Amino acid sequence: MADKEPQFSSAAATYEAPPQRPPQKRSRAAQCCCCAFQSLCIVLGSIFVFLLFIFLVLFVSYLIIQPRPFRFHVTEATLSQFNYTKTDSSLRYKVVINFTVENPNNRLNIYYDQVVAHVSYRGVTFSSADVVTWRNAFRLGTGSTERLGGAFMGQTVVPFDDEQAKDFDDDKKKGIFFFLVRLRFNIRFRIGSSFKYQDVRPGAKCGLDIPLSPNGTAITTMCDVDHF
Repeated sequence: MADKEPQFSSAAATYEAPPQRPPQKRSRAAQCCCCAFQSLCIVLGSIFVFLLFIFLVLFVSYLIIQPRPFRFHVTEATLSQFNYTKTDSSLRYKVVINFTVENPNNRLNIYYDQVVAHVSYRGVTFSSADVVTWRNAFRLGTGSTERLGGAFMGQTVVPFDDEQAKDFDDDKKKGIFFFLVRLRFNIRFRIGSSFKYQDVRPGAKCGLDIPLSPNGTAITTMCDVDHF
């Protein structure tokens, strides 16, 4: 009797792979958040590159131009009258001050359109004068120096308190008065023949000890300049 061959069922011979899960789709909200984040990164990157470019341009310009602040000082001052009357609080004064302005730059020209000076004594401003106006505006070239002058004269009412009146009497006995001169500039800068900065308004402050005398007094006082 012949041996029977083993029979295999078709179910055992056939291998069926497990069913694949359908790919999960991102939600619309997640896609929107991802797109918004990418857009934000692009915008921030563009801003950073732009600011870096501006910084490099300014840095290279600074190295080329090497700007230096202008120098301003007093060379001579005359105080021929300075009288105070307590009865009517009137102050009569006559002060003449000569200034010198210097441009130490090699590539930067300075245009002085207006210079206004204010003179004060013991914290009270009693006179103002135009040192430079549009009529005598000038250009200060590279490495050059210019002389300016201001005259302060007249009569005004100054209500000194008791302490200020006492200080005035003490200064009158000494024959020397201390004045604070504040100046305000309206200037422009030019580099070469094309590039220009406009409407720059720095200031300066000068402290002066001026003797009461009709003759001019040579004073060399460097002023503190507030550049921008």
